[in-house]
Amino acid sequence: MPDLKPEFTRYDAPVHPDAAGKQAYVTSLFDAVAPSYDLANRLLSFGLDRGWRSRLVEASGAGPAAQVLDVGCGTGDLLMEFARRVPGLRGEGLDFSEGMLARAREKDRWGLRWTRGSALELPYPEASFDAVASAWVLRSITDPGLYFREMARVARPGARVLVLELTRPPKAWQRALYAPVLNLYVPAVGALLSGHKDGYRYLRDTIKSFWSPERVLEAMASAGLVRPRAHPLTLGAATLFVGERPA
Repeated sequence: MPDLKPEFTRYDAPVHPDAAGKQAYVTSLFDAVAPSYDLANRLLSFGLDRGWRSRLVEASGAGPAAQVLDVGCGTGDLLMEFARRVPGLRGEGLDFSEGMLARAREKDRWGLRWTRGSALELPYPEASFDAVASAWVLRSITDPGLYFREMARVARPGARVLVLELTRPPKAWQRALYAPVLNLYVPAVGALLSGHKDGYRYLRDTIKSFWSPERVLEAMASAGLVRPRAHPLTLGAATLFVGERPA
């Protein structure tokens, strides 16, 4: 894994000035932490990540035999939650990390499809999916506007686009409670589990420097998604963003 690069954790411009460099860095980072990624998610979120994913699936409106795309699927936990809850799901998972996809394929018992590709150039026709979802991806995207436009493009008219992301609690007392978890617990436990100290320092720094929920909603609206809304989870430590492709 490469050393932590602070320039890849800042969001000073709508499009990252070194997009290729950041994508290569993030790919190598996630390849490196893939073997311990699931356990790290459970411990670092105190098991709350399961409930957060469940909220996203509920909010998706996906019915039996729905066709669902998970953008930046990682080790597949979100798409597998859809598979547990949606009978006859036709699920597609896409990620740029082959290490993450290998773990997803090992875990899959539903016959889902796993494809290596870019969230900024989705290899699917327009209006292909009944729901398009993503979790823990937005902070690593080099062009959030294009990311939302691509998800809107492949969603069917009226379908929901849902993004689950780690965020900063909005109130001062909430941030005070959260600060030791984010600044001390996350990088220490992440390094212990993965053997890579910089991967979870990257997680900490991108959460601290990322856009506000209001700015994320602006990006969704600019991409053509209607009724964008934000649902804070666990005092705002995570946020579920939901928008819809116009009917």
